[in-house]
Amino acid sequence: MINIKYWLPLLLFSISSTSSATPPTLSQKYLNLKTDIQFLNTTENFDKEGGGIEDLDSGNSYKLYNLNVSTFYTFSTDLAFDLGMAFANATSIDAKEERTNTQFTEVHAKLLYQLTEHPVELIPEIALIIPFNRVNEDTDDVLTGEGSLQAMFGTWLVKDFGSFYTYLFAGYNYRDEGRSALLPWKLGAEIDFDGFYLGVEGSGYESMSEDENTDNEIVKTKVTNKVNAGSLNFYSINPQEIAVAGWVGIEFSKFFLTRLQYSQSINGSNTSLNRVFMATFEYRFDMTKNIPKDVGLIDRKSRKRLNNFQVEDEDYDEDLFDKDRQHHHRKIKIKEKKLLNDVERNLDR
Repeated sequence: MINIKYWLPLLLFSISSTSSATPPTLSQKYLNLKTDIQFLNTTENFDKEGGGIEDLDSGNSYKLYNLNVSTFYTFSTDLAFDLGMAFANATSIDAKEERTNTQFTEVHAKLLYQLTEHPVELIPEIALIIPFNRVNEDTDDVLTGEGSLQAMFGTWLVKDFGSFYTYLFAGYNYRDEGRSALLPWKLGAEIDFDGFYLGVEGSGYESMSEDENTDNEIVKTKVTNKVNAGSLNFYSINPQEIAVAGWVGIEFSKFFLTRLQYSQSINGSNTSLNRVFMATFEYRFDMTKNIPKDVGLIDRKSRKRLNNFQVEDEDYDEDLFDKDRQHHHRKIKIKEKKLLNDVERNLDR
């Protein structure tokens, strides 16, 4: 008989990424399926000088629905691979017309390796983002993605305090086609209330080099003004952003987690002021048993307790942990009991 409870979540992930808000957990060999559904809405840009906010002309607006699907697989307790793709629907509205565009936007691949676990978890990652669509200066379609090939190297630092943990991420993001290179960063914390999670995060990026069109901005702004209603969410020159986010997460079972998140830009330059709602769904398999994982998804505490487990008494009996010896001992006890019963019966005669 088909186990509906077991296979329905898999079907959801099959028909439904950007990097995770929280750091990866390289605790054991497992397969993690993740879906992010995002809604972004913006009617404002940060100005070129930084900090100032400018409304889009004539009540213009830009909206983006983004679906990110990824598969995260750990080969061991310190090495993992992440593969995912994104699908987007964008709508721009200006005084002249409304444009809508729906397409696959990109595929990403990441490799992560945990170098240390104590006193902090140190997890470098390298990532490659390949766009399905490039930005054409003559395009008449609203932009659904950045449209550039990106290669990134970064490192996670994670400190576990038991009931909560904090993390820091910093990296370097190269973008082709003459775009500025970026320095992405994240700083956050999450607290665990026995299956109910609360988290906060500050994040952002800085341009580390100049765009090839820095002295000729019209090359890019004529595109964003035409198809994105003036929004600088994509295809902008030397963008910078600082954003804050908060989320709640719930483990509905020991192998299924969902998270609801809201984030908003608070400062920046040459980019849009974004308000983003996101729902995340995660489903995990323990690949050592080929069944759903039997512990919590975000369970750094359990892993820490397991790794720190030691037998305090050096004179413990090793036979207690040997199943074969225990079975042999049980057979001997059965024979001794049978012999004792025979002796008692003979005495009764």
